[in-house]
Formats: sequence, structure tokens, C-alpha cells
Amino acid sequence: MEKQTLILFGAELDFNNEIEILSKDKFGMDITIEFKGITKPEVRHNCTEFHHMFKTKFAPSSAYESDIHSTGGVIANEHVTKITVVKATKKNKDY
Repeated sequence: MEKQTLILFGAELDFNNEIEILSKDKFGMDITIEFKGITKPEVRHNCTEFHHMFKTKFAPSSAYESDIHSTGGVIANEHVTKITVVKATKKNKDY
């Protein structure tokens, strides 16, 4: 199995631990998600909530929510190789 990595604000944490972050920062968090077999990562901008490794009916997943953009989504972690969370420095036009 390919190594899965979780980096929160510069610190590498255990990918398999359940984590919840609620951001009160003006611009939230930018979260980069890298997938198995896909070279271009996906970036979720201005997230205000990040819920990692919560149990769903199908597989442990992560949820990415943005009150700033009024949107969100869920990704099954079995498809993910790396998640990097950083503090957002501006409001991005895209989620």
C-alpha cells in the first residue's frame, strides 16, 4: 500500500487519526489533495472546516467545507496519497 501523508500547517501527522479543524481566520485554509495515479493535485481554497477520517457508510473520508464560498465536498481517503493544509492568505475566486 502506498504511503499516505497528512501535513497540517507544516507538521506531518498520522494520516489514520481522526482530526477536525474549524478555522476562524479571515481566509480560512487552502487544502491540497493528491490522488493515487493522478499527477495534478486538487486544491480546495478558503476552507473553514476540515474533517479528516470520519467514518461514512462506505469508507473513511475527509470533508472540505467553505463558508466563504458556501460549498463543500467529501472525498474517500482510499484514493488519496497526500493532504496538505495551510493557512490561506487571500480569498481565491475558486473553491
